[in-house]
Amino acid sequence: MPDMLHDIIHPIYQVGQIWIAPTPLNPQGYAVVILRLEHDNRAGALAHVRIEGVHIPLPNMPHEHGDTVGHAPFTLEALGRSDLSNTGQNVHLSSTDLEGYHTWRAAFDKNESGVFQQSVQEAVEGIAQSMLALR
Repeated sequence: MPDMLHDIIHPIYQVGQIWIAPTPLNPQGYAVVILRLEHDNRAGALAHVRIEGVHIPLPNMPHEHGDTVGHAPFTLEALGRSDLSNTGQNVHLSSTDLEGYHTWRAAFDKNESGVFQQSVQEAVEGIAQSMLALR
């Protein structure tokens, strides 16, 4: 049986907000879009985000890179360690924005996926290194 979860309201983070994560690799930083906020009995308070402006190697495509991580689940503590700046901008989300979340949730409920507990910058670096190893 899946763990109990429920959406949460947070005093700082809100669904649709765009935050900037500074990075030396991209002068504009990564754009971090809040897709969903929830509390899971196993993982605690979570923020599901899309990260734009990344440079992720694509497996089996030696000269190609992706610029977006469509879904990444973070603990709220990890977001707090990411030195994010609120842009003051919000985006309207559609149901397609949560497709990655639903895929993750199904795997998480079967103990086949996890949650990032490091900063956004460290997570992006880890994803890039993992994808590079698949080339």
